[in-house]
Amino acid sequence: MNSELKQIVDVVEKYFQVMNTYDLSLYDEVFSANAHLYGWRDGKHILWSASEYRAIISEREAPSKQGHPLNGDIFNVSLISSHQATAVVKVSLAGTVFHDNLTLFKNENGWQIVTKTFTVEA
Repeated sequence: MNSELKQIVDVVEKYFQVMNTYDLSLYDEVFSANAHLYGWRDGKHILWSASEYRAIISEREAPSKQGHPLNGDIFNVSLISSHQATAVVKVSLAGTVFHDNLTLFKNENGWQIVTKTFTVEA
C-alpha cells in the first residue's frame, strides 16, 4: 500500500473511533471544518454542516461508554488524485448500521473528510 493510501486508511480508522467515542478532538482532526454530511434516516433526508454534527454528538453519550462494540468495515478506498480520495465504509454501532461514502481532500491539515453521505438501517 502506498503512503497516501495508508494515510487515508488511517483517517478512516480514526473516523471509526470518532463514531464510537465521540472524541471531539479526534473529530476535529478527521473532519474538515467545512465538511457537510448528507443522509437518509428514519424516512427523512438529513443535511448537517460539520459544526452542526459536532454539536449533535457532543450532546450524546458515546456508544463506547454504553458498552457497545465498534464494527467498522472498509469496502473500498480510491485515490482519485494527489489531493482527492473516496472511501466506502460500513459502521455497526449499538444496533444501527451506517453505510457511508466519504470524500476526503488533502489540505494543510493532511487528509480530512469533506463530505459524508450515509444511509442508516436499524
